[in-house]
Amino acid sequence: MIPKGPEDFDVAWFNDVLELGSAEVIGAEVEYLTTPGQTADVAGVDLTYRGDTDLPNRMIAKFTAKAEATQGIAVAFDLYRREAKFYEEFGDGGMPVPACYYSSASTDGREVVLLLEDLSAGISPSWASTLGQVEIALRAAGPFHARWWNNPELLNKSFLVGRSDPVFFNTTASNAKASLPLALDNAMTPLCEDILRRWLDRVPQFLEWVDTRPYSLVHGDFHPKQMFFPNEQGGGRFAVIDWQFPMIGPGSWDVARIMLAGLSTDTRRENEERLMENYLEDLREGGVGEYGIDQLRQDALTGHLISLAIHTVACATEIDRLKLEITDLGLDWREILFGRLDAIFAEANPMDQLPYM
Repeated sequence: MIPKGPEDFDVAWFNDVLELGSAEVIGAEVEYLTTPGQTADVAGVDLTYRGDTDLPNRMIAKFTAKAEATQGIAVAFDLYRREAKFYEEFGDGGMPVPACYYSSASTDGREVVLLLEDLSAGISPSWASTLGQVEIALRAAGPFHARWWNNPELLNKSFLVGRSDPVFFNTTASNAKASLPLALDNAMTPLCEDILRRWLDRVPQFLEWVDTRPYSLVHGDFHPKQMFFPNEQGGGRFAVIDWQFPMIGPGSWDVARIMLAGLSTDTRRENEERLMENYLEDLREGGVGEYGIDQLRQDALTGHLISLAIHTVACATEIDRLKLEITDLGLDWREILFGRLDAIFAEANPMDQLPYM
């Protein structure tokens, strides 16, 4: 049985699913967290045990969203099944992630439950990350991507989003097309509109080109809202959460995503070359020697096109929450959603730089 809400997480269920050895759960308190998940519901779990166990008293439960619209997005992109399979088959795969104590998803992908490590001793900066935090994430990304670089084992895992998966990317494109009017009402710039419309017309050519690129294991939405970092007192640790659409694709898609979401335009411009060179150095140290700055820039620009589609869809699915969340951080939601992308595309227009555009 997959719990659908806090009331379904009873003592008997925990005793049934956890690897407790000779211990047992004798008390369980489960409450929704005040900060909800984006595509699933989350709750804090406090357990009391009888006997000795290495399991923690505090966990985080992640389970099927009650909101129908949110659940619909998760089901359309098979997010629940993908994340459960990631933890089951990869563990961490070389990237720091929360410990997973239990995972289960229904075969139709409509229900999920994960019991995960509580990372709240650290800091999750959301959209208000620092340059130092972005650097920590990027220095983890290089060795991670190098580990899985052109590894054919990835191609045999059907739950990963393929780098040229027509179903996934055509679904993304159709959702972006349907969401375009709302994006135009929510600060999408003329340049972003022109580029998105061109990409929507060129998805088959995009898929053909991406299929020729070096690939690795990619998070798919690698930005600070999906991360925890050590706090100023040294508590907590760096870890990446929300592996809901792990992908096969250029590692530079992760590089592009975090530099877009994690850095202001000015900070990106001042540090982009150094950060990219550091990433390439980490790849070389991991045994990847045939990938240079020109390839990285081209693949990163493709990553920004994917972010443009993601931000467009977000205008239809979570714009009110995003506006409130970003504004509460003292930031400009318009700049984060489309202003940064506009600046990137003004510096290197994909229609000039990418052969499939």
